[in-house]
Amino acid sequence: MTNARRRRTAHAVCAALVLAALPAAAAPPAVASARAAVHRGVVVGDAIQWRTTIAFPPMDDASPVRVRLAVPLPPGETLDGPPGARAVRDGERIVAVDIDAPEGGQVVLRFTQPGAKRAPRAHLGAPLVEGDAVQIIDVDGDGGARFEPDPALGLDRTLGELVQPGVPHDERAAAIDALDFHPPIGAVPLVLRADPAVVARGGVDGALTTFAERRRGAAAGIGVAFVLAIAGLWALQRRLGKAAREEEAERVLAAEFQALARDGDP
Repeated sequence: MTNARRRRTAHAVCAALVLAALPAAAAPPAVASARAAVHRGVVVGDAIQWRTTIAFPPMDDASPVRVRLAVPLPPGETLDGPPGARAVRDGERIVAVDIDAPEGGQVVLRFTQPGAKRAPRAHLGAPLVEGDAVQIIDVDGDGGARFEPDPALGLDRTLGELVQPGVPHDERAAAIDALDFHPPIGAVPLVLRADPAVVARGGVDGALTTFAERRRGAAAGIGVAFVLAIAGLWALQRRLGKAAREEEAERVLAAEFQALARDGDP
């Protein structure tokens, strides 16, 4: 075999090997279904730093997986880790995360949502996972930050939680147990699924306030209540005064009639 023929054969073999490898390299990881997730947001300045823990059903191996998000994250939100996790984007927005090898059936992801407090209404960039997994959202941080969801979400307030209707207590307890979630003292976490209503709204929005803002609001409410109470007392005093004057006039008139009756007696 000539040298030229050997070179052509070697090139053909290399090309075949490259072509055989291309489909495997281009194939995306298998989509993983989460069974529970907790999204812990900490307000730092105008940003929210998210720490998301996702629990998966038991896996046979440590193959790469893709976690699809129910709602694309806000533009500008970034995936900060861990190593081995890569953001899948649609334009400027993260729509999924590829993970090389979840260890122990869980993965912890970190995101940064910039400018979360600049808008009049807060939109949470919590990376809600696709599917019917029970998910917990908790937000606090600088200045005693607290998140109050839009009433249109229809969450029911229970003792220490805001719960989406249709999420039973045993499933909430199972999610908390799977994630080993312990909310801070005074926290009121949100418990929900990424159902069609949440997806249609584009996620979770509401009001993000600080302790000082809530104190000012409470002081203003107390001031309004005080003014209303004074106005009510003044109105009551006027009514009582009028009633007293009318009663006194009736008494005087009755006395005059009695006097006239006595004068007319023979």
